[in-house]
Amino acid sequence: MCGFVVIIQPNRLISKNLISAIDRDLFHRGPDSGGVYSKKGFSLIFRRLAILDLRPIADQPMIDYENGLSLVFNGEIYNYKELRLFLKKKGYFFRTNSDTEIILNGYKHWGEDVAKKLRGMFSFVIVDEKKKIAIASRDHFGIKPLYFFRNKKFIYLGSEIQPLKNLTELEIDRDNIGEIIFFRFSSGLKTGYKDVEKVEQGSTYLIKIEDLSLKKKKYFDLLDTIKPKKQVVSVSEKVHALLEDSAIRHTQSDVGFSVQLSGGLDSSLLVALLKKNVNKDIDTYSLTLDDDEKDESKYQKIVNKLYPTNHHAIYFDSIKFAESFENTIKSLESPTAHHGCILLFKLCEEISKKNKVVITGEGADELFGGYSRYHNVEKFLYLKKISKYIPDFFLDNIKKLNFLNHYKNSDPYIELMTFSKFDVLKEVFPNQFIDYDFRESILNRFANSLDKISAYDQTIYLESLLLRQDKISMAHSLEVRVPFVFLPLVKFVNSLNRKLKYDRKITKKILKQVSVKYFPNNFINREKNGLKLPIPRWLHNEKGFGRFLELFDSENANIFNFGEKKKIKNLISKFRSKKFDYLGHALAHMINIEIWMKNIKKNKV
Repeated sequence: MCGFVVIIQPNRLISKNLISAIDRDLFHRGPDSGGVYSKKGFSLIFRRLAILDLRPIADQPMIDYENGLSLVFNGEIYNYKELRLFLKKKGYFFRTNSDTEIILNGYKHWGEDVAKKLRGMFSFVIVDEKKKIAIASRDHFGIKPLYFFRNKKFIYLGSEIQPLKNLTELEIDRDNIGEIIFFRFSSGLKTGYKDVEKVEQGSTYLIKIEDLSLKKKKYFDLLDTIKPKKQVVSVSEKVHALLEDSAIRHTQSDVGFSVQLSGGLDSSLLVALLKKNVNKDIDTYSLTLDDDEKDESKYQKIVNKLYPTNHHAIYFDSIKFAESFENTIKSLESPTAHHGCILLFKLCEEISKKNKVVITGEGADELFGGYSRYHNVEKFLYLKKISKYIPDFFLDNIKKLNFLNHYKNSDPYIELMTFSKFDVLKEVFPNQFIDYDFRESILNRFANSLDKISAYDQTIYLESLLLRQDKISMAHSLEVRVPFVFLPLVKFVNSLNRKLKYDRKITKKILKQVSVKYFPNNFINREKNGLKLPIPRWLHNEKGFGRFLELFDSENANIFNFGEKKKIKNLISKFRSKKFDYLGHALAHMINIEIWMKNIKKNKV
């Protein structure tokens, strides 16, 4: 796990001062070592967090002078041993035991299609001086970030956005604010920054160094795997085997590993699998909240009793939430898509004091159908259908039918993607444009309602979760791994007949069947918590999170440029009266956006 920036600027040599500034901005992603390979036309700047083959010989940029190739790579390749064996048989020589060299030799053998062969999480850039091209690839699911910026003078490719401020001014993408306000994160290529894009997941970019021309190739489309037809008799056994294989592969490390244990089913199952298969002590980490209703420490204790680990519990409250809030947004380079990000920031800070690698249960809900929307969508569609047959006169004048107006005038899928507690923001930001094109392009590829929700979850929503895991962990020089987001497992689960995968009464049907081997029924089938934080209560604590409400006491808050100032101030006044706690989540989100905007203004050059 590392961080890099590649600058392509035809016929120019990048200055040492600029390279040093970028290196400083990347340092947190790789404090173990750094490296630069700079020639006329391009520069590769790299920071390393050493996980495999800790020797300096495995440092980056990795260069093959004879063939004119140089590489920077961020991530982990979990099938690197198989690929290494194959390539050695083909006559390729390896100097290191790292997975980095697999990509370099793989490029020599497969060319730009090397990404197709990799199983893992990655973003990389290869510069081929003989062909005068650069090849940039991002992994199948977008686990590892890779950003792209191009103007008439240069192209920027990087693990983070902030180093770009050393080359040009960063600006808010005003056309993207509506989506950030109502959906909490940017979909598709958008980032919230003007002219800064994500490299699309499962894509390879081919760049000509001499003229900055660009060709994009899609080597993998996750949506193509959602073809629910396969009937399998022993489905839970097959999923168990695939998940077990993935979990074991994700422990590959020369520095050990740890596990994020929330107490939920997903991370608990990973602990059970790892204790069964890995003959070593395991450190587990979890958070305990100052709220008995939302705290899951009792479930963490059950897991630790069944599968003993070196468990570390970190206490969290409004004060700690406030202390980590601004730094979390800074590390994310965007507003937090979920307030759990702030807890994750503190958790990663603690884990990094002892460990370099942590395994998490992220991705299970999106793969196995773990959200209430999988049950609610059919009800929504049914009520929408009924509402179409009832005249407006009756809908408007018969009190018992009034509620159907909501369903008649709403898109069920867009509705299920938004956070209902933000509905109040529609009045505060009435003129914000929302670009639905990317979201609708995902939904329109499927006819079945469950397939539509699954496609959304595995692309747009999952990417926001993977992004937070990478950015927040790397703010503390910590590598996060996600065994549920592994290609063989995803392909198999997405191929299953819907009746095998979904149930009208329970979520994550298949995963719960697998878990029966490891946990009692009352642990498996309890109500999902989903990390419900006591945001309104914390926001009333003026010494804790509540102090951020003062941001809107100013007349010059950035968010006033996008919404109606009087209505925003009125919301805050109502909330402070302690009679409208339901406004807390919307206000916390506005604080979130305001701090992000302030950071952009601070970073202008």
